[in-house]
Amino acid sequence: MMKNTQYLFIDRSKQPPSEISVEQLGIHERMPPGTVRHGGDRFPVLFMFFHSPAQVWLAGADPAPAEQCLIIWDRGAWHHYGNEVQEWDHSWMMIHGDRLAHLLAATATPLSTLLKLQAESLCLRYFRLLYDELQQHGNEDQVMLEGILHLWLHELVRARAHGGAAPEVPARLMEVCRHMENNLRQPMSLADWAHRAKLSVSQFSALFQRHYGCSPMRYAANLRLQRSARLLLDPNISIKEAAAAVGFTDSLYFSRQFRRRLGCSPSAWRRRYG
Repeated sequence: MMKNTQYLFIDRSKQPPSEISVEQLGIHERMPPGTVRHGGDRFPVLFMFFHSPAQVWLAGADPAPAEQCLIIWDRGAWHHYGNEVQEWDHSWMMIHGDRLAHLLAATATPLSTLLKLQAESLCLRYFRLLYDELQQHGNEDQVMLEGILHLWLHELVRARAHGGAAPEVPARLMEVCRHMENNLRQPMSLADWAHRAKLSVSQFSALFQRHYGCSPMRYAANLRLQRSARLLLDPNISIKEAAAAVGFTDSLYFSRQFRRRLGCSPSAWRRRYG
């Protein structure tokens, strides 16, 4: 059955400054055979769900199958995706703003990572809610936009945590991810994770990369920084304590990694959101 394509382009020059701003949105955009490459320093956060067979090229990795997958590319990322042999269908949204960065960090949403959640109806529901809201009010009602995005990201948290929406991810990998989340203060050990999964290090790393779109070390590092961002919202926790709580013994190294991942220093993050 053919699906209606919907597009929305918002002229930012006619919108007041805002902490969450959607620039463009497309629902069920069908593309001819081929791939798309774009991105760079000024590119906003990009949400994308693939309804049909497609591939995504992530940095340093072979092309990964993306059908029925969601990916949220971080701001400034480069994107390469599509299907070189047949027409493909996807929904997408370009969005930016400081409040968006806070929501992504608060929900520990993995960025620039393929999320194999089998959650097409969930993603379409929120794409359409945002489309309807933006059609009527643009980016003016920040409370409504933040509420829709927060609910969407929270539903993704539940889908990832329960595992029921991602049956293709082996239980042994989901168990290792839960172990990572519960032991962020402990040293990261690829050998320990592989042992828990009852695999060799090379087998574990390859399987993890295939299902999560990044290395185990990168995934764990992202978890640490996202958890620290939430801790920094508590004024009673010092930056040094937040760093130590997620396994960083060197505060300077923690600050460099935090800035690289979230775009500002820990102290600037606290001033902005704390």
